[in-house]
Amino acid sequence: MNINDLKLNEINDKFIDAMSKAEGRSWLKPFISNSSGMLPFNAHAKNTYNGINIWILNCTQNDKGYQSNEWATFKQIQKMKGMVNKGEKGTSIVLYKQINIKDAQTDEIKSIPMMRFFTVFNLDQTTLKRDVVKKPKINKVKAMKHIDKYVDNLKLDIRHNGNGQCYYKPSEDYINMTAKEDFLKVDDSTETETYYSTLLHEIAHSVCHKSRLDINMKSYALEELYAEITSALQCQIQGIETVMHENHATYLNSWIKHIKEDKKALLGCCAKAMKSIKWQDEQQQ
Repeated sequence: MNINDLKLNEINDKFIDAMSKAEGRSWLKPFISNSSGMLPFNAHAKNTYNGINIWILNCTQNDKGYQSNEWATFKQIQKMKGMVNKGEKGTSIVLYKQINIKDAQTDEIKSIPMMRFFTVFNLDQTTLKRDVVKKPKINKVKAMKHIDKYVDNLKLDIRHNGNGQCYYKPSEDYINMTAKEDFLKVDDSTETETYYSTLLHEIAHSVCHKSRLDINMKSYALEELYAEITSALQCQIQGIETVMHENHATYLNSWIKHIKEDKKALLGCCAKAMKSIKWQDEQQQ
């Protein structure tokens, strides 16, 4: 296997990893993933990366928790009077374009694809320190005090850290929520609705923990379906939404495809959603 194949495999692995986490959903995530809120760009050349490299570098920035959205090659970092920190591993990006060459036999000009790989490092991996370039963020999430009290009564470990990720980590039993400033207006849902619906979705996952209801959904698709049904019902019960919004429906539909015609599985998810809500209500007493 040559170096180009190795680099391609590295990039493909990133895609496969992301796809396995997303399970092919077409739902629109209602919060900003990139911690800086800006596109990655080259710190030396001062140009923005494009194409697949935007995705590669954004994924790496989120996965590694880098605060900077600036990148550069080893040589570029040296030119800027910096050094890569010991033990740091670079990220592979790709330059793909068509180039014109002259055929040696026919003298005809023909276009052929050219692919070159580069290894870049985030400025957080180097001795170079700059102010992190960020777009100013405005918190448009309006506090809903009755829901905040409801959530507080659940006595869950909920952390807001602004890293562009929302998830429940069962091994450590905590919910990670990105900053409220990161939440977006999606279709007919406001920033307030997308924040609280996402929070209630992650709470539904946490209720499955062995220290609470000890629910085993048996598959990732079924657990996502259960969590979003729970969130959609809670949004209506708590007065966040009076009807199920399109983003709920799109998300639910993306998971329903995974259980195909298994109507019992869908009924089971609904039953567990009601059980989850009942448990949450009992914590209010």
